[in-house]
Amino acid sequence: MKPAVARDASERLAAVEQRLTDHEARCEERLAEIKAAAAGTLKAVEGLKSRFWGITLALLAWALAQVWAASQSRLARLEAAGPVAVENGGDIGRDVVRPVRHKLEQTVSVAGEQRP
Repeated sequence: MKPAVARDASERLAAVEQRLTDHEARCEERLAEIKAAAAGTLKAVEGLKSRFWGITLALLAWALAQVWAASQSRLARLEAAGPVAVENGGDIGRDVVRPVRHKLEQTVSVAGEQRP
């Protein structure tokens, strides 16, 4: 090989090695930036998650307070109304038993048995 060609080849090799070193350095810088951005995003997401659970628990507590308040107002209205008076004062269960006995008699007669 001629000395000029060898020197030219070694200069090219040195330039390629320098470009490769520069490229690796830029990649390391970019990787550090990407890791920092990802860490910041993860921290923000964790903050949003804790806020979400806080808001969810606050809404649940509010809903339970609404149910409790409605229940207490209904109970107060029922206590203020007093007991309901029975109009006839008779046997309240009499009206419930009669239809059942009537259906029982129909069932027995439909079945073909003789009534006493």
